[in-house]
Amino acid sequence: ECVPAFDAWQGLAVFAREEREVTPPENVVRVAKSYLAQRRLSDPAPGVRRAAATSLGFLRATSAVPMVLQALNDAAPEPSQAAATALGHIRSVDAVPRLMTFYECGDRDAKIAALDALGLIADARSLPLVRDALSHKDRKIRNAAKYALADYDLKRRQLG
Repeated sequence: ECVPAFDAWQGLAVFAREEREVTPPENVVRVAKSYLAQRRLSDPAPGVRRAAATSLGFLRATSAVPMVLQALNDAAPEPSQAAATALGHIRSVDAVPRLMTFYECGDRDAKIAALDALGLIADARSLPLVRDALSHKDRKIRNAAKYALADYDLKRRQLG
């Protein structure tokens, strides 16, 4: 599928005009998070939904967690996997149960995305699942579990 390039700044300008907001520079990130969550996570093009989820993760948009959680149910695999990864970047502990279900019910790529996210969050509730994934028959899933456990260890060391 060919998806036109997503121009976030152009989108922000349109969003700001539509909302009749005058956006000072310190509010640009807030407006970006709102625009991506409200408008682009539900875009008809899967590539745009994927880009929106990825961007929300990089922006660590905690306010968008409910909408990113909904994006886990996207019918297209790329946006749902990007949503899983975004929840990891946001470090949403509230997302852990949903990410565990996403792992259990997902295909190979969904499992890898869930493991990546669970490793970034490093919540003790998901540790048994990550450890079990170390013995998965698929090598890539085992590798994702190894990296996730390394993230758990790093967090443990940082906390003392």
